[in-house]
Amino acid sequence: MKIRFTLVLTIFFLRMISQVNSGFELSTAGTQTTINGWTLSKGTLTSFTSSGICQTMSPLPTPPLIKIVSTPYAVPLTSDYQEFDMAMVPASPFTGNKVAELNSSNQVQNNTGSIRIEQTFTITAANQILQYAYCVAMRSIYHPCCRSHYNLIQLYDCNGNLSPAASTTRVPLPTATQTGCFNTATLGLSLGTGTSSPFLNTLYTPSWLIQSYNLAAYLGSCVKLRAESGTCNATGHNGLFFFDAETHPSAFLVNNALVTGSNYVVCNSTTATLSAIAASSYSWSGPGALSGSSQNFTTTTAGVYSLTIGNAGGVPAFTQTFNLIFATTPSVQITASSHTICAGQTITLSANGSGITNYSWFNGNNTQSTTVSPTVSSAYGFTANTGMCPASAIANIFVSNCLNVSEKSLQTAPFSIYPNPGKGLFTLQSGANQSIAVTNIQGQVLSEFETGTNTETLLDLTHLSQGIYFVSNKQSRLKLVILD
Repeated sequence: MKIRFTLVLTIFFLRMISQVNSGFELSTAGTQTTINGWTLSKGTLTSFTSSGICQTMSPLPTPPLIKIVSTPYAVPLTSDYQEFDMAMVPASPFTGNKVAELNSSNQVQNNTGSIRIEQTFTITAANQILQYAYCVAMRSIYHPCCRSHYNLIQLYDCNGNLSPAASTTRVPLPTATQTGCFNTATLGLSLGTGTSSPFLNTLYTPSWLIQSYNLAAYLGSCVKLRAESGTCNATGHNGLFFFDAETHPSAFLVNNALVTGSNYVVCNSTTATLSAIAASSYSWSGPGALSGSSQNFTTTTAGVYSLTIGNAGGVPAFTQTFNLIFATTPSVQITASSHTICAGQTITLSANGSGITNYSWFNGNNTQSTTVSPTVSSAYGFTANTGMCPASAIANIFVSNCLNVSEKSLQTAPFSIYPNPGKGLFTLQSGANQSIAVTNIQGQVLSEFETGTNTETLLDLTHLSQGIYFVSNKQSRLKLVILD
């Protein structure tokens, strides 16, 4: 008795629910009675007529056995597989390498039933592109159509209405004496190389067949993904059916990152690699695009690009468009009313740069300026958005307890030092002979020297670490800041 197996992809509106393990990567390889994220069931096949795809599944209470395999997968040469030319299932075209085998050896109820897996999840902007791929092997028709194996892929709307434009039927080729079967979609299947039973008239997929659908029309609604495999409803042997699925926010990738909106900005470069998700065929258009059907190419031209994703078996293609932009990260900086303060003082930090459209400070402030009152030396940052490429800057503020030195004494010392802050080399300008000492904030003397009248003295303090120091004579002193 010939094999009958069915693949059904059904979409209904259901309650809101997260998508889990659509590609089986969270599952353990081997025979399973449960699969994370999927509902499993099995049943018997009944109600066949003289022609057409006509068997239906009557569920059984006992759990089915589903096999998770890692690809590439060598098909075991057992009696259930001997009639097929597909000895090796290629690596999955999607992320990861695990796939589901629904009708592996003796998995189907008495070899005359069906197995079903299904998952319900909500369509969002993050998973609106649905893809599934499958490998099958089956034999040509030797019995009435309803006793012959086939596979069927369908999309339904929330009311259970079939979408003919998004559906595919796979049925073995009829024999000279058997006609009237649904024989409209043998595309993508190859005829086996055998010239006698069991390889005679075997049909199989030499590689994965990929179907891609844009489900943006279902955003905010739940969908159900169902795969089902069945055998002849009398007696028979198992076919081969391997299944995998994946979702994406879009069909585009730029520099290996998925595009999640209508615009994609490439910062600080004038070159971008445009790629498509794995599919049956590709067609690009736009400035600088290749004229062929490559999955990816490199461009130096900004503009609007369109990608048409083709499907196997005559299923209509779909097209997505996005705008590629090349931009440069702007130069931004923070200016401060002072980079050194005494503990408890307040200073104002201001963000500066060209083309800034919004600001994001460390403290949540979104204006150009913000005030801070640090009690310890701190680093403050902000991120600027120019509408294209974000930029950021950091300002270091040094805090001293000032050791009870009055502001007057700090501001009226009979000498000056520049640059201040500096990185270790300073010039001290003095109008009189005097003894000068360099101390740390604990009051420890680190260096001493004498100055002349109306002279400039070079201070080499590169041996000191970053921080706040004091340069003083007997009556007054100045704060000195050494930067890293």
